[in-house]
Order: sequence, then C-alpha cells, then structure tokens
Amino acid sequence: FVDCIVPRKEQRRVIAGLAVCSTAGLLLTGCVHTTGGTAVPGARGAEPSGMPALANFLLDPAEVNLVLGSHDVELVDSADEMADHSSQFTDSRCLGALYNAEEDVYRGTGWTAVADQVLTEPQDDSDHWVEQSVVAFESHQHATDFYDKSVQVWTDCIGRDVTVDNGEIQFHWRFEGIGISDNVMSQTVRQEDGDGWACEHALGVKGSYIVEVSACGNSPDGQAVLLASRIIANVQ
Repeated sequence: FVDCIVPRKEQRRVIAGLAVCSTAGLLLTGCVHTTGGTAVPGARGAEPSGMPALANFLLDPAEVNLVLGSHDVELVDSADEMADHSSQFTDSRCLGALYNAEEDVYRGTGWTAVADQVLTEPQDDSDHWVEQSVVAFESHQHATDFYDKSVQVWTDCIGRDVTVDNGEIQFHWRFEGIGISDNVMSQTVRQEDGDGWACEHALGVKGSYIVEVSACGNSPDGQAVLLASRIIANVQ
C-alpha cells in the first residue's frame, strides 16, 4: 500500500479514506488520504461471476452533493479490495468503528467482494469527505452476523480515545455514542483539537450485503445515515 499525503491549508483535520495516487499513470489503490495528516482506509475485491456490479449500488456525486448541501463534491478514488491500516491505529478493537472495509475487521466473516469510493471537494481544505462502501457476503446470515458483531464492537468503543499515527504525525479521536434505526447503526468520532471536525460512520445490512458510509466535516449531523440508507435502497 502507498501512503498519499495530501497537504492542507489547515494542519488540523484527519480524513479517513483513500487518495488518488499514480505512478507513470497507474492508479494505485489502498492509499491513505490525509488532511492535516491522518489516515483512513483504502478499498477492496472483484465481484464473483453472476453477482451484480457492487459499484452500481453506490451513489453518484450529484446524490452525495444533495445530501451534504454541497455542489462540487466529486469522485476522487475507487477500489475493489480490502484495506489494511491496522499498523497505524492504537486500538485494534475499534478499527472497524472508524474505518470502512478494513481487512482485519472482515477477515473470516464470509465476505466475497467489495466496492469502495471516496468523494470530496477539489480544493485543498475541503469542507466534506465521504467514503462509501458495499461489501457482499456468502449469505444473508453471514452479513447479519457481521452487523450484530459490529453493534457490539462499536458499543464497546463508546468513550474510547484512539490515536492514528501515519509515521509523521499523530491525530487523536474520541468515539461518541451510537444510534440504531432500521438496521442502520451510526457513530460519531470527533478529532481532538479539530475545531469541530468529526466523522460520522454508518453501517447497515440488507440481504447478503453490508453498506458502510463515513461522512466527515465540521459537526456532521446524520449525513452518513442518510447516504447509507439511500445506498441500501439501491441494493437488490
């Protein structure tokens, strides 16, 4: 995996997600995208024969802009394999509560394929950052088991302080409470000394699929849940 450090005008925000990295025109997936210097996941594995293209379930930039109240959020990266940022994270128990589609979190759960996209504004110090993911499982039971386990894990992370260390700088986060509605769970993690910068992480289940959305910004309020619900509505 390649770490892609994206400079920001304000060295305070950490964004959990992907970045576009290229070497001789080659797109390298699984990168770390940081604002102010933190990291969060890269993405994920091609669909088995006969499975719908998972990326078709994800939202286009126009839909994401509508939910965020923005106008210039755009797709900046996509991937189809799991990421691994466990070495940068101080508390492995809460890895999946902050990051989408992490290899260590999904290992042994019966997942079969993943589609992941990152969207943000083009300017250096963007106001929004979104990662949307769909993970396919071998069966409805496997997906439901993963959801139920995630509810327990995220609940145990409430009030915990964690550190993300990309090797150059550390960022500190605190997990807040969770909400659950219609098989969609959400939790906010707030950056210490981040002037309100936080990420809302939503995870939902439908059939044999898990949907994850991380929506970061200044005091996000329900956007991740709304985006996840719209993706779930696309899942067939």
